[in-house]
Amino acid sequence: MSPAGARTRRGIRRPALLAAVWAVAFAVAHVYWALGGRVLLAMSFRGAANAAAVLASPPLRFAALWGVGVLCLAGAGIAVLLGRPEPPPGRGTLRRVLRVLAWAAAVALLLRGGLVAAQDALIAAGVLSPQVAGGAGELADVAHWSLGLFCPWFLTGGVLFALTARRPR
Repeated sequence: MSPAGARTRRGIRRPALLAAVWAVAFAVAHVYWALGGRVLLAMSFRGAANAAAVLASPPLRFAALWGVGVLCLAGAGIAVLLGRPEPPPGRGTLRRVLRVLAWAAAVALLLRGGLVAAQDALIAAGVLSPQVAGGAGELADVAHWSLGLFCPWFLTGGVLFALTARRPR
């Protein structure tokens, strides 16, 4: 069996288990912020002004914090279900739907991580002005955090969900 298809002792493929852990960790961060935590919140929302705008609007706060937390937990469930050995006959449609959802998560995470990394690299290099990118000087500071923490985080999640979504060999 290939390393990507290797299974844990409980029979769940490792990439699926890691994708589930990644999603739960991301959900925990969003629930922490929704409950009032502030560590890395401004960096996550690409500046204190953006974070304050989200927190000031109950619908935005609900969607951006609680909503993302719930979506992450759903993603963890999808990863675990896809990582388990093949289901009994008659459940192929559910498996296909779960694969489509996992691929959608992978694409969204890879796009978010890749596009923001490209923008932040241009800002950090002085090629792109933070004002052009939609922020003030604060975005230049956020770009370094983003390149070192958030972009790799999203790219890692995207790769894990892509490995989870592909068919095991």
